[in-house]
Amino acid sequence: MSASSAAAPRAPARPLPRPAPGIIAALFCGYLAVGLPLPVLPLFLHDGLGFGSLTVGLVIGVQFLATVLTRGYAGRVTDQQGGRRAALQGAAFCALGGLLYLVAAMPGLPPAASLAIIILGRLAAGFGESQFVTGCVSWSIASVGPERAGLSMSWTGIAMFAALAIGAPIGMALYQAWGLQAAMAACLAAPLIAAGIALRAAAHASPAGLRLPFHRVIGQIWKEGLGLMLQGVGLSGLTAFASLYFAAHGWGHAGLVMTAFGIGFIAVRVMLGHLPDRIGGYRVALWSLLVEAIGQAMLWAAPSEGVALAGALVTGLGCALIFPALGVEALKRVPPANRGSAMGGFVAFLDIAYGLAGPAAGLIAGQFGYAAVYLLGAACALLGAALVLASRGEHLLGIGAPRGSQYPE
Repeated sequence: MSASSAAAPRAPARPLPRPAPGIIAALFCGYLAVGLPLPVLPLFLHDGLGFGSLTVGLVIGVQFLATVLTRGYAGRVTDQQGGRRAALQGAAFCALGGLLYLVAAMPGLPPAASLAIIILGRLAAGFGESQFVTGCVSWSIASVGPERAGLSMSWTGIAMFAALAIGAPIGMALYQAWGLQAAMAACLAAPLIAAGIALRAAAHASPAGLRLPFHRVIGQIWKEGLGLMLQGVGLSGLTAFASLYFAAHGWGHAGLVMTAFGIGFIAVRVMLGHLPDRIGGYRVALWSLLVEAIGQAMLWAAPSEGVALAGALVTGLGCALIFPALGVEALKRVPPANRGSAMGGFVAFLDIAYGLAGPAAGLIAGQFGYAAVYLLGAACALLGAALVLASRGEHLLGIGAPRGSQYPE
């Protein structure tokens, strides 16, 4: 074999009809590291180390901050070196976060030292999550091609939601049965398993071509990102205040709220995940936001527990396709070589929604009661629908048309 043929790069894998199972499995396993510590760390910080609620909230929020601030870097790595490289780097930093959690759980450490190590772990985990998710989502899109980007985003979203839904109770069960070290060991193991799966999955190269600075990418996709952010207000209120809302009414099945939401969410993604690719993202996003608004209004005005749970189900039906629908349109606005940065910036809008909606909803709940949280969610969903309708009208009229068509594959 000649030296030139030996040095020739391996041809990239051909597009698949569905997202590569290895990528989805890696994303699920790696995202478990996000869900596992969620119910455990607050208990350890408050009950084990004796810190107050403000400290607990700040420590948990540090990961969100690290994730948002590093989305641009994650997108750049994805665009320049491929989604698999970003995913592997992210998995390594997530594992580092789990290792730091494990060290913080060692007996005999002063509370201040444990707190400092946990903060470092949250920063590492946030940096890792940013790269891991951006890399996997972009890698999955590359595995099927831009024509099936909506389907790809539907399946990556299922993997992430399932990991959160499963990871949190697993983390709590490990904590209750064997203590904090067992739960934190799982936070270390999950991303390592994800990295092992990712190493065996086929590489799918990112397109070459013109690369825009990250701020210009954001300038192209901000309308789609803002629509996604407005959608996130309803989900944030559901996760943060449903248990308090149900308790205030004397309803005893608050634990079923996220179950009802998840049933609607996953059912729509599995059965209708192809719609954004087939009929257009703006149309799907518009109707989805209207359905979410109806679900939030049902929660706001619920006269009984059954209606409230139905509202959570309808909210799940509405939220299911907003991310892939607006994501498809966001990808059309940037050159192909910038899809990783576009996905990084797009997801950052959802990070911001979760970071800002919780405190804002808390202020509203304190002034007007818990039901008002869902009125806020309904209003934000309607505002998002109006924004999508305006963007769709501009697109149909050729005003501010998506730039992606100017940059062929």
